[in-house]
Amino acid sequence: MSRTRIALALLLALLPVLARAQVVPLPRDAHLERMGENAYFNGIPVQIERVTAPISQQSMVDHYREALGDRVRVVEHGKDVFVSHLDENGMITVRVVAQGPIASEALVMKSTPPTGNPPNLTFGLLLPAGSRMLTSMQSTDHGVTAKTLAFANDNTVNAIEAHLVRQFAERGMQRAIAPARAAVPNAARVIYFRGPAGDAFATITESGAERVTIINLTDGQLR
Repeated sequence: MSRTRIALALLLALLPVLARAQVVPLPRDAHLERMGENAYFNGIPVQIERVTAPISQQSMVDHYREALGDRVRVVEHGKDVFVSHLDENGMITVRVVAQGPIASEALVMKSTPPTGNPPNLTFGLLLPAGSRMLTSMQSTDHGVTAKTLAFANDNTVNAIEAHLVRQFAERGMQRAIAPARAAVPNAARVIYFRGPAGDAFATITESGAERVTIINLTDGQLR
């Protein structure tokens, strides 16, 4: 799983139920890039923006702290800083990371008005017994649909793996040798599946007494 997808999972984990999109001012000389079309988080439509600017990480944090106004919360996670704001219109969460001494990047997540029917939260995949869903997200970039599902349970790694192998096999996706890009540090197990319509990575990690599984699908057969 790429660093961007991990960052988005963390960003989404900080986001509660949302109301509607809000306008957030950009830093000076910033470049704005839309990330994903038809994006959903736990069934809620969201908008994701990538903002880069020739300013330090702290200056970017200060900008969003001021731009978001009152009731701002700032949380540090490793080298990343998350700035969030909640009001009657919903919540905006910004993840800021340094790109160098005088350059930084912000991923801005905000709600959008609901349109149409939201996707199935597990994309039709049955979770192992005793699981609790952590995150479900879906977005489309340049015609390619990416889906991420995270869940936790106290099952063994082998039991989770066996369950996923059966579930993906029912959908025409077979286990394959994972490419080098699938390597994830500190993962207990990384499983790669391929099928006629796409591929999927399942990463299982230890989290105390629980196992956390993150599944990333690209143009997969799960709906």
